[in-house]
Amino acid sequence: MNIWGKLRIRGGDLLRTSWALKRIKSSTEYRDNCYVRDENSPDQFEVTFDQDSNNAVTVVQYGRLEKILEFETGSQNTWRGLKNTYQLLALISPCKTGGKDASHQVVEYKDMKESIITDIRNIKAVVGRVKSRGRWIIVDRSVETVLQAWGVGDHKSSEEGSDSDEDSDKYNQ
Repeated sequence: MNIWGKLRIRGGDLLRTSWALKRIKSSTEYRDNCYVRDENSPDQFEVTFDQDSNNAVTVVQYGRLEKILEFETGSQNTWRGLKNTYQLLALISPCKTGGKDASHQVVEYKDMKESIITDIRNIKAVVGRVKSRGRWIIVDRSVETVLQAWGVGDHKSSEEGSDSDEDSDKYNQ
């Protein structure tokens, strides 16, 4: 089984494994981009449902990407559509975050869970971390979760599309 040290995912994020960072002689020259946003991996064979709507819920977790493993499937019919293909698997050490989504709220952790193996396609983005008071706070700026911040004012000008200084002064107060 081959081991990969880095991979660029859809959206442009470059993932680097902690295994690869340890092998670099001067890892301080490289950004620690081995912490990732992982969706649907806590229990691959267990689906979480919303009690009210009875719909499947996407589970978000964060963790340290330890290794990327290249796995060749066999020719057995067990593999169905994946027969005779290469698959990339991610070895991840999940952070104990209680399933909270750091793109919508402050999420912090102190400890890690046991490592898991998941499909590399479950990794959606690289995330950052900030240490504060003995705990790590996750910074998730995933493209899918960024909200628009355009402000719409209640301004009404006497002329449609007016660019007068009088109109702009109302916004600068």
